[in-house]
Amino acid sequence: MNEQQKVEYLSRLRSELIFFVSATLDDAVQHLDDSKDIPASGMTVPIIIHPAFFKGKKPTATIFPDGETVPTATWKKVVQAVFADALRDESRKQQLLSLRGRVLGRNRAILGADPGDMDQPLKIGEGLYLESKYDTQTLLYVLIERVLSPIGYDPIGIRIALRP
Repeated sequence: MNEQQKVEYLSRLRSELIFFVSATLDDAVQHLDDSKDIPASGMTVPIIIHPAFFKGKKPTATIFPDGETVPTATWKKVVQAVFADALRDESRKQQLLSLRGRVLGRNRAILGADPGDMDQPLKIGEGLYLESKYDTQTLLYVLIERVLSPIGYDPIGIRIALRP
């Protein structure tokens, strides 16, 4: 990693941490306004924090910046919900279609048109499948860094509600 990449990484990490702290405090203020105690669990967190944070945790909903809340009981459902949002934009949809077979893992394509070439294909659109045989951390990393980032989809406002 060269110096410029290190600076960019640290800058993104700073932004993620500021966003996380701000969102957590916003949740706390909302609970205070409701005259309730701040819950010790059942929090919502930004999807952009380091994927390792989500390991061992269970999602209940995906919350988009516009307030739309999609019930998502599994990490695969979270991935499908985020892709559904990304596919609403026709140019992003075309970019994703053009990436089929070009986003590769060690042994197989991560994004493809044929589910038969994958161990655990996850349908994310018509003729568009994502390999989903990953742990939570890797699945979220693949979603954000390997697939959505190259097409310019910014998930910064997306939050995940976690099971208490």
